[in-house]
Amino acid sequence: MRHFLKSVATISAFSIIVCTQVLLSAKPAGAIGSTLLASVIIDLSDTDSDKVNPYLNQGSFRLLSGDYKGAIEDLTEALRIDPKSVTAYNNRAFARIRLGDFKRAIEDCNQALEINPKDVGVYINRGFARTHLGDYKGAINDYNQALEIAPKDAGAYHNRGIARSELGDPKGAIEDFNQALQIDPKYTSAYKNRGYARARLGDNIGAIEDFNQALEIDSDSSESYLLRGASRARLEDNKGAFEDYNQALRINDNSALTSLKLDLGGQEDYRGAIVDSNKLLQINSNDALAYLNRGVAHALSGDKQSAIADLQKAADLYQQQGKTQDYQKIIEMLATIK
Repeated sequence: MRHFLKSVATISAFSIIVCTQVLLSAKPAGAIGSTLLASVIIDLSDTDSDKVNPYLNQGSFRLLSGDYKGAIEDLTEALRIDPKSVTAYNNRAFARIRLGDFKRAIEDCNQALEINPKDVGVYINRGFARTHLGDYKGAINDYNQALEIAPKDAGAYHNRGIARSELGDPKGAIEDFNQALQIDPKYTSAYKNRGYARARLGDNIGAIEDFNQALEIDSDSSESYLLRGASRARLEDNKGAFEDYNQALRINDNSALTSLKLDLGGQEDYRGAIVDSNKLLQINSNDALAYLNRGVAHALSGDKQSAIADLQKAADLYQQQGKTQDYQKIIEMLATIK
């Protein structure tokens, strides 16, 4: 799987940096591959000014409440009042990103950069949108520009690492995640993404260390448990893998916790795990571990029917292989889902 998690927004004097998910793919745009957490920017630098532009204020704060369509309407009005407002263009780009309108988000970022070519947040947002559309080289160029202006921006390093990973450069990605973590040692998604890159290189022990760090920061992340479980399974630590999978399911089943995460702007995404498992099953249609991983990912994403089908298939394969203990653990898992 790959990139991940959401986190609670952290407030600075001039902007709100929100960790949100990028749905990435090495395939053409629209074919979702794996998932990553990248930073995008809501700029509030002008919203408490003395300017009489109520649409800018209202639109910016609608973003924080999740009313992205309403925000776009207000920010469009704000631009009629002030066609040179970088904040309005950038925040409208953010709203369009959240609605999946990446091409128009890029157009807004382009307009903003014509007005102010030194705005770090705009480069980050445009890089985010380009990454989603599969333009990884363009995204890397944007993050390079951001880092020239702000060489200590952890989010720019993190996002560039995601783009490098998608281009098939896990070593370069790890270097960027290292930089992000040097600047911000509590950057949860950087640990997750570095862990994924390490697992991709076959370093599952290093990957588990990163997932451990992520869980120390956010012990309620079902995604981290899913990822660590997959690396443990690859190391044939089936007991540890099942413990992680079960913990992921317990967390995901806690409706109060899930509701809180959504309120804070966080939602786990498991499509990367599903895609990875699909690839493994194309190579070996009797890969019990791939069915297990995909089944747990389906369960965590709320697709109970697919989860049951995959877990039952994994159980059948383990039974055929004489792995009675693993078979029984999956049967117990199925009982909790049904």
